[in-house]
Amino acid sequence: MKIQNSTKEAAMSSKGETELGENFAERVYANQRKLRSNLKPQYDFIICGSGSSGSVVARRLAENPDVSVLLLEAGGDDDVPSVTDAD
Repeated sequence: MKIQNSTKEAAMSSKGETELGENFAERVYANQRKLRSNLKPQYDFIICGSGSSGSVVARRLAENPDVSVLLLEAGGDDDVPSVTDAD
């Protein structure tokens, strides 16, 4: 009897996690659409790579309110279990 309850609880937990994952994915896609709609036709500085140095350079440049900065990252898709499944 204990095993059946555990299996049922695991199935319910898995369903909840799937729903949370789908909700997260929907929020990510909505945010990406919003960000794309805010792109300008021209920038004063374009930083390629948002690693440790690219992020610092972009942040320092963006401190000037008269400057527009675009920070690009060409990394892979974040839709992988190591990113979306926080343990």
